[in-house]
Formats: sequence, structure tokens, C-alpha cells
Amino acid sequence: MGDAHTTHDKDHATGEQIRTHHNATLPNITSFSVKIDVVSVASLIQ
Repeated sequence: MGDAHTTHDKDHATGEQIRTHHNATLPNITSFSVKIDVVSVASLIQ
């Protein structure tokens, strides 16, 4: 879930920057055996 994980600020990037990076890059990784889709919590509880 793109909006339900916690990442704390690091020396090199804020938590928000890290989450944005993970949400943008994980769906594009092709070496996993399954596709990763980033979804919001709201989309799961509708």
C-alpha cells in the first residue's frame, strides 16, 4: 500500500521522498516473479 507504510527521515532523504521513490520504482521491477501494484488504503476498503 502506497500510503500505509512508515519510513522515517534519513540523512539522505525525507520519509516522504523515500515513500515516493519506493511507490514509483517497485512496480517497475521486473526481476520479481509477480507484479507489484501500489494501491491506496481507500481503494481497498471501498
